[in-house]
Amino acid sequence: RVPQSHQEDDFALGVWVGTQRQRRERLSPKQISRLERLQGWVWNTLDINWEERFAVLKRYVEREGHARVPDRLIVDGFNLGSWVSTQRTRRQSMSNERISLLESLLGWVWNTRRNAWEEGFSALRKYIAREGHSRISQSHIEDGFSLGSWVNRQRSRKESLPPERISRLESLAGWVWDALADAWEVRFAALLRYVEREGHAAVPLLHIEDGHKLGHWASNCRFRAERLTADQKSRLGSLPGWEWPS
Repeated sequence: RVPQSHQEDDFALGVWVGTQRQRRERLSPKQISRLERLQGWVWNTLDINWEERFAVLKRYVEREGHARVPDRLIVDGFNLGSWVSTQRTRRQSMSNERISLLESLLGWVWNTRRNAWEEGFSALRKYIAREGHSRISQSHIEDGFSLGSWVNRQRSRKESLPPERISRLESLAGWVWDALADAWEVRFAALLRYVEREGHAAVPLLHIEDGHKLGHWASNCRFRAERLTADQKSRLGSLPGWEWPS
């Protein structure tokens, strides 16, 4: 696959090679045979280039477990992300063989927007099964998918989601629509464990309970009570040793 502009010993080899490929029907059987005996010779360089790029994509899928290639991903100097996007836009003009090869890849989709919700739901289900909750940071990436951003969009768009999607989300153990309220409950539960063990709710400022900065959280609750609901205030105030700032 000689570049068209390549010169070999002052001979325009790239142009000559291109000419042989274009004029295959005019070559003698002997000339065709001699060319085909050369290691790496191909008549259609576009086909071999596609196969090489597909091989890069296949290795990516085998390594990452999905075919959601970032648009600007470069692999070994090759812009795989751009190439994948191009394949999706050329489905109508693509051969059945190439279509079949792409569709054989784990997680391959032609319309990434149409399938984004299903991909997000699948990634969320996997996360919840592993972590046991849906308190996902906005920046969290799951198997190459921006799960944190996707989850936030579902919560903020609850009113416009189809009932079927709402039902599927709510069927997941650990799913909550209000992540902030859920996080408060988790920390309050940690505070209850502290109170049961220590006998009071006067948590030292730097105390950490089960990985939670319980001291800072308790302090924030005391000094930012205006942000709490009446129920939250009542539950905190009922704890032995809990004091509000005077």
